[in-house]
Amino acid sequence: MGHMGQGAQMGAPDFAAWGMDDATAQFGMRLGQSAVAAGQDYVQKNVRRLQLFLVHSVQIIRSSVALYY
Repeated sequence: MGHMGQGAQMGAPDFAAWGMDDATAQFGMRLGQSAVAAGQDYVQKNVRRLQLFLVHSVQIIRSSVALYY
């Protein structure tokens, strides 16, 4: 008797159990992968913009503080 965690292997999900054929399941998987990739690309682009904004803000603060000393 194999229990999960004792060498049991996870196979591909049984999409037929949900009433989906192979082509529908493959389409859904590709769509999901594309959505994840687009989300990662969006986050990477906006993280870079945030970094640039923060660097610029720190430079402005430093130059303002330097004027007082």
